Amino acid sequence: MALKLPEISQTNSIWRFLVYMIIAVFIGYFQIVFGNAIAVGDVTPVLLVILVIWISFAESRLVATIMGFVIGLMFDLLSNDIYGTNAIAKTITAFFSSTLLLYSTKEGRLYTRLKFFAIVTVGTFLHNMIYFFFSFRPSSLDIYDFVVEKGLYFTAYTAVFAIIALLVKPPRNVESNLK
Repeated sequence: MALKLPEISQTNSIWRFLVYMIIAVFIGYFQIVFGNAIAVGDVTPVLLVILVIWISFAESRLVATIMGFVIGLMFDLLSNDIYGTNAIAKTITAFFSSTLLLYSTKEGRLYTRLKFFAIVTVGTFLHNMIYFFFSFRPSSLDIYDFVVEKGLYFTAYTAVFAIIALLVKPPRNVESNLK
């Protein structure tokens, strides 16, 4: 006799997936349309990474990793970027972020906010290094341009938007979901 999950749980999972995708399409569209308006020089925030890490806080590692891939692929299609660059970068970022959550033992609202901010910062830097490695020929950039300009500047600007996201609503800390 097989164990059957309740219908309501499967419906909630599909509903959450649809909500995440609607939010991702909205954020992706916003970034494409208004990216130049909110840019500081050539630096724009990587807003979808914040969503991917938010999902890593709310869902299991498997769900976060799959959503990272789906969101990255969706953004590749929307932005007409090199197909696969955002997908691989966001997939690895989601997996990395979910793995970092495994090593936290403290709980509490302030700690969760600080942890989210720290993981967004580290995860965005990782995302940018992967994305720009595949988008540009690393041999055509010197190490300063690659790490500082492509990594740290984009990471710092994205961290500002992570603070704004935390002011709206902090992610829930569900470490029991991490598997």
